[in-house]
Amino acid sequence: PLFYDINTKSLTPMLKEIYDDISFAVRLRKYIKILYPGKNGLKEYVLKPLKILTSDTFFYVLAVPTKKEVLLKYRIDRIKKIEVIMEEFKIPSDPDILDSLKNATSVWGVNTKQKQEILLSAEGQAADFFKCKTVLPEQAISEEQGGKILVKAKISHEMEVFPLIMQWLPEIKLKHPE
Repeated sequence: PLFYDINTKSLTPMLKEIYDDISFAVRLRKYIKILYPGKNGLKEYVLKPLKILTSDTFFYVLAVPTKKEVLLKYRIDRIKKIEVIMEEFKIPSDPDILDSLKNATSVWGVNTKQKQEILLSAEGQAADFFKCKTVLPEQAISEEQGGKILVKAKISHEMEVFPLIMQWLPEIKLKHPE
């Protein structure tokens, strides 16, 4: 699935409205037109919104601009204006875009082709967390003795796993790479 609904209780009413417009457009594959700050001030973009992700309490929309076939991320709180265009778009067929969408569990791993395999050891509540939820790209779990588990994943950026490790210390350890 390309769409994940995220808890939006912490959003201001204006941001909630923008988020709701984006989630509507993602679900129904409708273009959006946004006013977004860039290097030279505000610029208008027409986008194919494909997925919403969150990172450190910021919401991002992963989208493909109509002028180029590349997956980009836009921070939702930076969008100054949004309009849903009631024209349906086709999901891009580019394998790199589809792969990024499929494996994106955070904004850090988007559009990065280099992947690094990691191995974590988790126990207690951290082990339960990983058993209940896929939070890392290509996550695979194997059981160890004493209630511990090994979590294998392939990440594109260390920030995909670093906050997770910090959150679950001391019940989680990075075994590879050391």
